[in-house]
Amino acid sequence: PSPLSRATDFLWKEYEERAFYWEPLDLVRKLTLTGFVLINTQGSKQLRVIIALLVSMLFLTLQYVLSPYKRTLDGRLAMFAHIGLVLVYLATLTINSCSLLETDTQTCGDEFGLSQLGLSYMFLSFSTALLGVGLLLVAWLVYTAASRVPTLRLVANAMEPVLTLRPQHEWHVHVSHIWSSGQDQAANIKRNLQLMLPGCLVFLDVDDLRDATRLEDYVDQSAALLLFLSRGFFKSRNCLREVRRAAATSKPLILVHEENLNKGGLPLEASVQECPVELRGYVF
Repeated sequence: PSPLSRATDFLWKEYEERAFYWEPLDLVRKLTLTGFVLINTQGSKQLRVIIALLVSMLFLTLQYVLSPYKRTLDGRLAMFAHIGLVLVYLATLTINSCSLLETDTQTCGDEFGLSQLGLSYMFLSFSTALLGVGLLLVAWLVYTAASRVPTLRLVANAMEPVLTLRPQHEWHVHVSHIWSSGQDQAANIKRNLQLMLPGCLVFLDVDDLRDATRLEDYVDQSAALLLFLSRGFFKSRNCLREVRRAAATSKPLILVHEENLNKGGLPLEASVQECPVELRGYVF
């Protein structure tokens, strides 16, 4: 991402990549409902309501078809907001029409079966019921999300972080390990990262390696390199290839140390001594 895209990430980070434009489009909707709808419609309150109703129905449809939000909960809240606006404009259109029909000889009840006040109560009751159902649904979504496998969440808003990748990256993290003493642990690391960070893309050689001669390319295509430090890690030719490539490109490192000697571990001091001198400053 460029400095400009990072500075404006509040405009697109909540949306799917294919719907990065949704925030400006939604701003156009809001401006239309609050300002543009008044242009050249001063003589007709009904026309303003009809335009607002059509715009709200259009965006309700787009919201359903495009599903622009990354988080399901955000998408559901937006859907209920659009439905609520459609109901408000329908109620306004009906009540205004009722007012226009009323004369000395004809009342609103003759056409709609209810008085103007009765229509207002009907729409208010229905909207309140819909709002209640929406709140219950949102509460259920929050509850089911919280009752799943525990996930890492941001302190600021208790929400799961939105994970992003630069265009040149295919994975968030590349797990580097030696098979003889760290294969099972590395597989557990990948599985738990994907459970606790939904959407996290983890490179693990047994799953993703297609060509061992391109090992450096896989490191380049990962945002960070995780080193699982077990016995013999720095004696592995391929592990050293990955570390040297990461050092050459100043890739962020994540160190995970296995200290259990019965599971291929070793003291951290021994791992430092095992590491080539020229890499110690970068790794440790």
